[in-house]
Amino acid sequence: LGIFILLAGTWLLLDSKLLLLVTNRTALISLASYTVFMLMPAVLIMYISEMSSGSQRPYYILCGIILANTALYLISYILAPVMIPYALSACHIMIMSAIIYVLYRCIHSAGSYNTPELKSILAGFIFMCLFSLMALISFYISSSSHYSYVYAIGLAIFITCMITASLQRMYNYITDNANVSAYKQLAYIDSLTGLMNKASFTTEHIKPITSPTAYIMFDLNGLKHTNDTYGHKEGDELIAAAAECIRAVFGRIGKCYRFGGDELIVILYGFKARDIDALLNYKLPAVINSCNSNRDIPLEVSYGYAICNDDSVTRHELFKQADERMYAMKKSVEGCSR
Repeated sequence: LGIFILLAGTWLLLDSKLLLLVTNRTALISLASYTVFMLMPAVLIMYISEMSSGSQRPYYILCGIILANTALYLISYILAPVMIPYALSACHIMIMSAIIYVLYRCIHSAGSYNTPELKSILAGFIFMCLFSLMALISFYISSSSHYSYVYAIGLAIFITCMITASLQRMYNYITDNANVSAYKQLAYIDSLTGLMNKASFTTEHIKPITSPTAYIMFDLNGLKHTNDTYGHKEGDELIAAAAECIRAVFGRIGKCYRFGGDELIVILYGFKARDIDALLNYKLPAVINSCNSNRDIPLEVSYGYAICNDDSVTRHELFKQADERMYAMKKSVEGCSR
């Protein structure tokens, strides 16, 4: 399509009088104009063949005939100029036949053009064909150059339709990408907390350890009591509040996940144990206290973490150590057992 638009612009320039201002080689300009004019339908037919749902062989045959005829005209121009009028008439008959055939195929298969983009392309091509036929008729019944204006109008309409189709294609591409992004978010984001979910955690969990890595496990204290006493809605709000507190502390520096139920996990990279202790012992309690100032049911969490500096410990072992330490803290707080 881009090649066709380039050829169309070139033909309009060659067929105008502008080049006569810089050169007097009218014969050369006419030859170049004719060559470009004959290449345009060949390129357009190939473009239409790519959209056609039927056999493409007739399009290839048409394209081959047009190119062969163009070559024959050039040979006649060089070796037998007296044959040029006959060759030109033959070219016009062939172009009209090709336009009628392609137009018939497009209209016949109009039912398969079921998208705004394809309908715009079909409309543009129909207008292009009709104005091309009008231009050829005008060429023979009028001694003026009005035929070129008629053809230029058809080109303008066609290019406008192509631009419309391109904008529609761009819009569809952007919309499809937005949908894919939304579906991906649904697949990897927990709907209750907004944290990454277990599927996202699993994707991260299988990666090799290449830098200091820490796993921090969190579990809500008293969630069963909240669910039994106040209902699961209050329990869900408690989980969401815990996730918000954890995100406030670790969201910018690590990856936060809801593993399932009231179990939340944070993975940190490049942190030392003393840095993690400071976050868990000072910053997190401050954030939770601020959260509890606006809550009727207080939020309390137990946690445990494990850290390694190289790949001597696997992620699975880190997970297990952090989980055990978290439950040890939970047992000391609630007096419960696993």
